[in-house]
Amino acid sequence: MGIPFRFPNRHHDCVSGFSRVPVVAASLPGEMEPPMSLTTTNLCVPGILPPPGISFHAPTGHVTGIIGPNGAGKSTLLAAINGRRPRSGGSVAINGHDIAHISAAERARLLALVPQDTSTGGELRVKDMVALARSPYVGRFGRFHPSDHAAVDQALTVTGISHIADRPVQSLSGGQRQLAHLARAIAQRTPVILLDEPVSDLDIRHQLLVMSLLRQLADDGNTVVVVLHDLASTARFCDEVILLHHGTVACQGPPDQVLTEEKLAQFYSVRARVRHDPDVDSVMITPLVPLPLDQNKENSNEDTLPPSSV
Repeated sequence: MGIPFRFPNRHHDCVSGFSRVPVVAASLPGEMEPPMSLTTTNLCVPGILPPPGISFHAPTGHVTGIIGPNGAGKSTLLAAINGRRPRSGGSVAINGHDIAHISAAERARLLALVPQDTSTGGELRVKDMVALARSPYVGRFGRFHPSDHAAVDQALTVTGISHIADRPVQSLSGGQRQLAHLARAIAQRTPVILLDEPVSDLDIRHQLLVMSLLRQLADDGNTVVVVLHDLASTARFCDEVILLHHGTVACQGPPDQVLTEEKLAQFYSVRARVRHDPDVDSVMITPLVPLPLDQNKENSNEDTLPPSSV
């Protein structure tokens, strides 16, 4: 069932937080294949992800972060991977098998998505919305087994929302809804988890806890792909970073190779100071000033930048 729950930095040190229980997104008998990696090849979406498309490999046991300025195509990429956005070319494969050739139910047992828009749920109670994640596993008549209840209870526990399990989803704050949708993805028990800005509405404590939970899920053998705007969390918790720009991969690599002063200036139009933080063993980014934009270039992130005086 995994290892005792922990909240690591890049050296896997512990910080206090949610309940310390095993977190393996897919560990109940008869539910899952062995841990699986995700590969996209030349993935294109009309008008947003142009040819040659997006190609990357997200290994098992890694947190792969997708970053980039607004409008770079990050959310579209996740939606295309999950099949929620039609694509004009390319493929998505899990362990080398194109998921276009499997049923929706089979795909739901492989991929879970935490969307950016968490307004869904309405009058459903939190625990009932989380329980919807078990749909790919229940029989024709939708009867829950003990393993289904266990998956829901564990997901509510590890996300720290058991105390609001009976509340209507529509009564929750934005941050609470994000946690509820994260719980739903965990209850789905898939080997691959996609998350679109899962900490955007959370306070600083819950941001740390959720990112640590994603790190734990990866350490337990799952494949985690997460869209982030928080570059500090990207640096601390991701193994690999993919920087998108105008719908293409501008650069890809470990955080310290992607999150450099030069690349932040080139692709974010921000002058920043980047240095190593020994407390968490990752780079620390201090934005200093926005850089002038070239009005003749779309999104203006490709302008010639003045030399740094910092």
